[in-house]
Amino acid sequence: SKTKEKCPNLKAHESNIDKVECDTYVGDEISSDGKFDKTIEKRFSKATGKTSEIMNIIKEISLGQHYFHISMIFRNLKFVNSVLTNAEVWHPIQENSIKNLEKADKILLRKILNTPSSTSIELLYLETGSIPLMDILKCRRINYLHYILNTDPN
Repeated sequence: SKTKEKCPNLKAHESNIDKVECDTYVGDEISSDGKFDKTIEKRFSKATGKTSEIMNIIKEISLGQHYFHISMIFRNLKFVNSVLTNAEVWHPIQENSIKNLEKADKILLRKILNTPSSTSIELLYLETGSIPLMDILKCRRINYLHYILNTDPN
């Protein structure tokens, strides 16, 4: 809670549990103020690494006419899944935070297509048949909500 009055003293085995400002749980940085800034920073760094990894792989292998198809498979498997892991449970999330991750996705698409930064991002998504990260996140949230609503309460 943002106000400390709402937080009771929690105990485990008769000893008080220490209060911390930030901790890592399942790869996400959980902060006491409820923000995901540190998690987004880590995911942006991971996105940069995955972009380099994907570009190295597709440059090393001669893919011929399958270059773009294989590149999009790598984007979906390596990039999107590593950047949006657990993202459906991030709540509340700032729109600016997702925009940072989308910026990394745009960089990857521009590198795959070897286009300048002045190229319209809409054109990149249309040419590759890709879905923007924000839309993927919305789909994952809807699926997660559907899962929660349809689970047996027992």
